Amino acid sequence: MMESAKPKKEGVGERLDRRLVAVMFTDMVGYTALMQADERIGIDRRDRYWAALERHHEVFGGTIVQRLGDGRMSMFASSLDAVLAGVAIQGELAAQEVPVRIGIHVGEVIVEPEQLTGDAVNIAARIESFAVPGGVMLSDTGSGAHSRQSYGCSTGSFSRSDCECRTTANGWPC
Repeated sequence: MMESAKPKKEGVGERLDRRLVAVMFTDMVGYTALMQADERIGIDRRDRYWAALERHHEVFGGTIVQRLGDGRMSMFASSLDAVLAGVAIQGELAAQEVPVRIGIHVGEVIVEPEQLTGDAVNIAARIESFAVPGGVMLSDTGSGAHSRQSYGCSTGSFSRSDCECRTTANGWPC
C-alpha cells in the first residue's frame, strides 16, 4: 500500500527547509604553502579569489552559505547556473594565476542558518577534492543536463556510488 502524499512533520509543528539545489565547493589550491612562503602574495591571491566568487555568485544567482578557511560552500537553484558560475570563476582566476578547484553536485539539502546539511553536501565536497586545479568537476547528477555543452575548462563526472573519475575534457588525470 502507498504511503500518504502528505509531508511528514519533522518535529512539534516544525518542518525542516529541504531544497533540491546545486551545491558548489571551492578551494584555493596551495594556499597554506603560499602563506608560509609569502604572506603578502598569499593574502593578495586569496582576496582576488574571494572577490571573484562574490562577483560570479551574484551574477549567476548563487548564495555563499559557508566560509571554510580558504574554501567556500555555496548553493544555486540551477545546476546550469552553478556550472556557468564555476567556469566564469575559473576563467577570471586562471588569468590571475590563482589556482582553484571547484566541485558541484545536485541533490536535496536541509537549509539551516549559515550551513547546508545532507548527502549532497558530502558528495560535493568529495568531488571538489578530486577536481584538478583550474577545473570544474561535476557529479553525474550535475552533469547530465550539460554533457553535450563545452564550457572552456576542465570538467568531469563521478559515479555517486564510488566517486570513480569517468571523464575529463582535457584528458587531465583525476
